[in-house]
Amino acid sequence: MSDTTPRSIAQIVHSNPYFTESRLRSLYSDFAKLKDLNPDGYQANIHAWTSLIEDLIKNNASYSKVFVSAFHPSLAHELSIPPHGKPKSLGLVFEELVNENILIPYSRYKSETRSFHDLINPTSSIGQLISPSYWVSKGLSSIGFSTTSFRASDSKGELVDEKYISWEQLTKYAGIYFDYIEKEIEDSGNPSSALYNSHTLYSFLHSKDITLTEKDVELFVTYWSRDIKKCAVRTDSEGYTYIKFGSTEISDQDIGVIQLKASINNLNRRNIELEAKILEVENNMKGVLSLKRKDEQKSRLGHLLRIKRVLSKSLDGSLSSYSELSSILLKIEDSKFNKDVYTQLVSSSAILKDLNSKINLDDIADIKSEIEEEMEKADEISSALEIGNSVDESELDEELEKLYKEEVTEKKENKSSKLDDELLERLGNLNVNETDPSPIEEDAESKKIAALEGL
Repeated sequence: MSDTTPRSIAQIVHSNPYFTESRLRSLYSDFAKLKDLNPDGYQANIHAWTSLIEDLIKNNASYSKVFVSAFHPSLAHELSIPPHGKPKSLGLVFEELVNENILIPYSRYKSETRSFHDLINPTSSIGQLISPSYWVSKGLSSIGFSTTSFRASDSKGELVDEKYISWEQLTKYAGIYFDYIEKEIEDSGNPSSALYNSHTLYSFLHSKDITLTEKDVELFVTYWSRDIKKCAVRTDSEGYTYIKFGSTEISDQDIGVIQLKASINNLNRRNIELEAKILEVENNMKGVLSLKRKDEQKSRLGHLLRIKRVLSKSLDGSLSSYSELSSILLKIEDSKFNKDVYTQLVSSSAILKDLNSKINLDDIADIKSEIEEEMEKADEISSALEIGNSVDESELDEELEKLYKEEVTEKKENKSSKLDDELLERLGNLNVNETDPSPIEEDAESKKIAALEGL
């Protein structure tokens, strides 16, 4: 999905269009005083550093897709460029970006109990708009006081131990990886496909993108569960985290299924490792023939055979356990489907019973009889209405006679017109020689004329 070898921080700095040689001196200086003396220059430096920090996150500079680390290792040290040394206003830059909600301190994000969507966009929360503390905070901010002040550096100017999350990158990748999980749930069709622990969820997402880190997945789970309510999270007394995607809470049965799935995954991984070791032993056995002395060959071969026997026995036991646990998981899923079907049958039965209870069989015959009576009454009303519009018999005869006459007249006119057309056509086909007709031709023409006159 992305490059597995992140670019070095030095490469990222030198490729950023704002970090030119002519700008480096100002960018690496303590430019806090520019905020009052040269506001435009101050904003230009903040903008340049914002661009660079975004580049660091997008290029996995801290081996994360969504945050950059300021302390482990020291970001200021890694950004050091001779002869300017370490950037002297990096803490100021982080504070500005935190105040603008472009970056979120990791510690603040993890400790928050409310949805960060409401905090980033407070106007989307009606509860906050009517809260007196919200307007007190707004009033203090307007006169230079901040109720949510954050310090990115200590009294010596050194960066504090903190990670900074890009809200834009977090929401972007949380959406991408949630789509993978949602598709897996839809494609499998099994209820257990929505259940994970922190390790199995990371293994699944890591199979989609090998650059993904466990810290990234941890942040995604917080975002999915707290900020957009797409999953439930439960942590037991031993610190194991269980995750269920959907709108329902995690039950004790769900935890049992999650633990069963984790055991199956562990056994599958163990089977793969044992098969690889057995294959390695078999390859070593082929190399025994390269030994010169026969007693050395036998000794080496015996050692390898004993190892193979132990590995094969372990593999057989692991495969048997894997098969048994997989069968149990399948039966649990079958039972879950059976329960869902039973619940649906009970619900459907209740619906049918409720609908049928609203119908009295004894009333059906009376209703039918009433309908028939009303239909007969409607026919009578229709007949009564037709009486006033009836036509007299003699009037019908006169109308028919008129129609007959019109039809006869029309036929005669059509026939006469047709005869005229035929006569004109025949006359047009006659070949008469007006200068010197021969007797024979005259006789023929006479016959033609006679024939036409007979029409």
